[in-house]
Amino acid sequence: MRYRIIGVFGALALFAAGAGTGWHSRAAWSQPAGRRMSTDVLFRQTTDEIPRPVALRVHLNRWDPGSETGRHDHPGPVLHYVLEGELENIRDNGTDVMRAGEVKWEQPRVPHNVRNVQKRPARVLTIHFDPAT
Repeated sequence: MRYRIIGVFGALALFAAGAGTGWHSRAAWSQPAGRRMSTDVLFRQTTDEIPRPVALRVHLNRWDPGSETGRHDHPGPVLHYVLEGELENIRDNGTDVMRAGEVKWEQPRVPHNVRNVQKRPARVLTIHFDPAT
């Protein structure tokens, strides 16, 4: 079988945009019963905030109980997928709680501080879409 390679950016774009809804590869359909690949759309965003060209980075962030990032911002938008735990994202206009299983979009250049106020660790998969320099 021949497969089309879409590359890292293409795969992340599918993840970020939820474009993979209902799509299954031929390899997934050829699996024995009970072993199929499936897709749940966790997040969908239409934006003109992604710079061209883009410096794409994927981070696995970990917060111990009581830890925080300190006030900072990002030059491009950021997509957060909370894998475990619960975090507070504190901005000038309020606080947003990020819980396990949720996906959040962070607009560029918005100062914020992310902190873990829980008694257990938190982990977040974060995709940065920064302007390429």
